[in-house]
Amino acid sequence: MGAGGDAFAQYLEYLFDIMSPGKDNYNWGRTINMAAFGVLAGPIYAGWYRGLDAAAKALTARYEFRIGGKILAENVLAAPLMLNLYFGVTGLLEGQRPTEILDSAHNSFYKAWGIGIMVWLPVQFFNFQIISVPWQVVGRGLGCN
Repeated sequence: MGAGGDAFAQYLEYLFDIMSPGKDNYNWGRTINMAAFGVLAGPIYAGWYRGLDAAAKALTARYEFRIGGKILAENVLAAPLMLNLYFGVTGLLEGQRPTEILDSAHNSFYKAWGIGIMVWLPVQFFNFQIISVPWQVVGRGLGCN
Protein backbone atom coordinates (compact mmCIF):
# COMPACT_ATOMS: atom_id res chain seq x y z
CA MET A 1 0.00 0.00 0.00
CA GLY A 2 2.89 2.35 0.67
CA ALA A 3 4.05 2.08 -2.92
CA GLY A 4 0.55 2.45 -4.34
CA GLY A 5 -0.16 5.43 -2.15
CA ASP A 6 3.07 7.12 -3.14
CA ALA A 7 2.38 6.50 -6.81
CA PHE A 8 -1.04 8.10 -6.39
CA ALA A 9 0.46 11.02 -4.46
CA GLN A 10 3.04 11.61 -7.17
CA TYR A 11 0.30 11.49 -9.80
CA LEU A 12 -1.65 14.15 -7.87
CA GLU A 13 1.51 16.26 -7.55
CA TYR A 14 1.91 16.08 -11.33
CA LEU A 15 -1.79 16.68 -12.01
CA PHE A 16 -1.99 19.77 -9.80
CA ASP A 17 1.52 20.98 -10.65
CA ILE A 18 2.69 20.88 -7.03
CA MET A 19 5.83 18.81 -7.54
CA SER A 20 8.93 19.48 -5.48
CA PRO A 21 11.38 22.03 -6.91
CA GLY A 22 13.68 20.41 -9.44
CA LYS A 23 11.47 17.34 -9.85
CA ASP A 24 10.40 16.80 -13.42
CA ASN A 25 9.65 13.08 -13.53
CA TYR A 26 8.51 10.16 -11.41
CA ASN A 27 10.62 9.52 -8.30
CA TRP A 28 11.02 5.72 -8.12
CA GLY A 29 13.34 5.96 -5.13
CA ARG A 30 10.62 7.63 -3.08
CA THR A 31 8.15 4.91 -4.02
CA ILE A 32 10.60 2.16 -3.03
CA ASN A 33 11.27 3.90 0.29
CA MET A 34 7.54 4.18 1.00
CA ALA A 35 7.06 0.50 0.17
CA ALA A 36 9.90 -0.44 2.53
CA PHE A 37 8.43 1.66 5.31
CA GLY A 38 5.01 0.09 4.70
CA VAL A 39 6.46 -3.41 5.05
CA LEU A 40 7.87 -2.41 8.44
CA ALA A 41 4.94 -0.30 9.65
CA GLY A 42 2.11 -2.65 8.61
CA PRO A 43 2.78 -5.36 11.21
CA ILE A 44 3.45 -2.73 13.89
CA TYR A 45 0.10 -1.07 13.22
CA ALA A 46 -1.71 -4.43 13.08
CA GLY A 47 -0.50 -5.22 16.60
CA TRP A 48 -1.17 -1.67 17.77
CA TYR A 49 -4.79 -1.75 16.59
CA ARG A 50 -5.46 -5.10 18.26
CA GLY A 51 -3.97 -3.87 21.54
CA LEU A 52 -5.68 -0.51 21.28
CA ASP A 53 -9.06 -2.15 20.78
CA ALA A 54 -8.54 -4.48 23.74
CA ALA A 55 -7.46 -1.59 25.97
CA ALA A 56 -10.39 0.59 24.90
CA LYS A 57 -12.88 -2.19 25.61
CA ALA A 58 -11.31 -2.84 29.01
CA LEU A 59 -11.43 0.84 30.00
CA THR A 60 -14.97 1.77 29.06
CA ALA A 61 -18.22 0.20 27.98
CA ARG A 62 -19.40 3.35 26.19
CA TYR A 63 -18.78 3.01 22.49
CA GLU A 64 -18.29 6.73 21.81
CA PHE A 65 -15.64 6.96 24.56
CA ARG A 66 -13.85 3.98 23.04
CA ILE A 67 -13.70 5.69 19.63
CA GLY A 68 -12.55 8.97 21.18
CA GLY A 69 -9.97 7.19 23.32
CA LYS A 70 -8.60 5.34 20.33
CA ILE A 71 -8.27 8.56 18.33
CA LEU A 72 -6.55 10.27 21.26
CA ALA A 73 -4.15 7.36 21.81
CA GLU A 74 -3.40 7.14 18.09
CA ASN A 75 -2.44 10.82 17.94
CA VAL A 76 -0.64 11.13 21.27
CA LEU A 77 1.10 7.74 21.53
CA ALA A 78 1.38 6.01 18.17
CA ALA A 79 1.79 8.97 15.81
CA PRO A 80 4.90 10.44 17.45
CA LEU A 81 6.62 7.05 17.62
CA MET A 82 5.72 6.07 14.06
CA LEU A 83 6.63 9.50 12.71
CA ASN A 84 10.11 9.20 14.22
CA LEU A 85 10.38 5.67 12.85
CA TYR A 86 9.42 7.05 9.44
CA PHE A 87 12.13 9.71 9.60
CA GLY A 88 14.66 7.07 10.64
CA VAL A 89 13.80 4.44 8.06
CA THR A 90 13.47 6.79 5.12
CA GLY A 91 16.59 8.66 6.16
CA LEU A 92 18.59 5.43 6.24
CA LEU A 93 17.19 4.36 2.88
CA GLU A 94 18.16 7.74 1.42
CA GLY A 95 21.70 7.28 2.69
CA GLN A 96 21.58 10.00 5.34
CA ARG A 97 23.95 9.94 8.29
CA PRO A 98 22.40 9.53 11.76
CA THR A 99 23.04 13.20 12.55
CA GLU A 100 21.22 14.22 9.36
CA ILE A 101 18.28 11.99 10.27
CA LEU A 102 18.08 13.53 13.74
CA ASP A 103 18.28 17.04 12.29
CA SER A 104 15.53 16.24 9.80
CA ALA A 105 13.31 14.77 12.50
CA HIS A 106 14.01 17.70 14.82
CA ASN A 107 13.24 20.29 12.14
CA SER A 108 10.14 18.60 10.69
CA PHE A 109 8.54 16.65 13.53
CA TYR A 110 6.05 19.14 14.98
CA LYS A 111 4.89 20.44 11.61
CA ALA A 112 4.42 16.90 10.30
CA TRP A 113 2.68 15.82 13.51
CA GLY A 114 0.34 18.83 13.47
CA ILE A 115 -0.58 18.38 9.82
CA GLY A 116 -1.02 14.67 10.45
CA ILE A 117 -3.46 15.31 13.28
CA MET A 118 -5.53 17.69 11.14
CA VAL A 119 -5.64 15.29 8.22
CA TRP A 120 -5.97 12.06 10.18
CA LEU A 121 -8.83 12.87 12.57
CA PRO A 122 -11.59 12.15 10.02
CA VAL A 123 -9.70 9.12 8.65
CA GLN A 124 -9.25 7.72 12.16
CA PHE A 125 -12.86 8.32 13.04
CA PHE A 126 -13.98 6.44 9.94
CA ASN A 127 -11.41 3.70 10.51
CA PHE A 128 -12.37 3.09 14.14
CA GLN A 129 -16.10 3.58 13.59
CA ILE A 130 -16.68 1.55 10.42
CA ILE A 131 -13.83 -0.90 9.87
CA SER A 132 -13.42 -4.03 11.99
CA VAL A 133 -10.16 -4.33 13.95
CA PRO A 134 -8.48 -6.96 11.74
CA TRP A 135 -8.91 -4.64 8.74
CA GLN A 136 -8.04 -1.32 10.40
CA VAL A 137 -4.43 -1.47 9.27
CA VAL A 138 -5.74 -1.69 5.69
CA GLY A 139 -8.11 1.21 6.37
CA ARG A 140 -5.19 3.19 7.70
CA GLY A 141 -3.10 2.36 4.68
CA LEU A 142 -5.83 3.41 2.29
CA GLY A 143 -6.48 6.57 4.28
CA CYS A 144 -2.80 7.38 4.30
CA ASN A 145 -2.65 7.11 0.58
